[in-house]
Amino acid sequence: MGRELYRWLDGELGELTRLCDEAQGPLVFEVRGPARPSATEWALLRAPYELLAAPGGGFLAQELSSFAVARRLRRPGPAPALDGFRLGVAFMASAPRGQHELDFEAEEMAVLRAAGATSLDLVVEDSGNPEHLGGRLSELGGMPVVHLFCHGLHEWQDFSHRLHESGHQPYCLVWP
Repeated sequence: MGRELYRWLDGELGELTRLCDEAQGPLVFEVRGPARPSATEWALLRAPYELLAAPGGGFLAQELSSFAVARRLRRPGPAPALDGFRLGVAFMASAPRGQHELDFEAEEMAVLRAAGATSLDLVVEDSGNPEHLGGRLSELGGMPVVHLFCHGLHEWQDFSHRLHESGHQPYCLVWP
């Protein structure tokens, strides 16, 4: 059904294929109807666009990094002005002492690729030092999301791993 729907939307000119190939950010497939849809318009609004699949390929929702279907009644009004509350994420990769060395650059690149062209305020702390991360967060006035990424062998008998120490005070603990 998904391939048939795709072929119908693609038409003889391959418009849907072209749009998918040219899409650079999240792809939102929007279907609009009037405030009071007719039976035919309801059928179009209710079609299972989530099952769209290119001929010879898988579901668009599975293949594309960001694909969503939006159904709307009426034309959208003007978007409200942006507020000062964009999503911000601070990211730091680290490795516990004595564990295998972490490829910090690969971890950071994976996060940057995942963020892509989204409107996301992304801060990557590359020192692996929680104290430096804390300093950067203080300079920025904080971030809504802080993601600490740590690789290590999990030992069930040990309840914590110290990531970094100064004297006897741990900066950060990772609990299993």
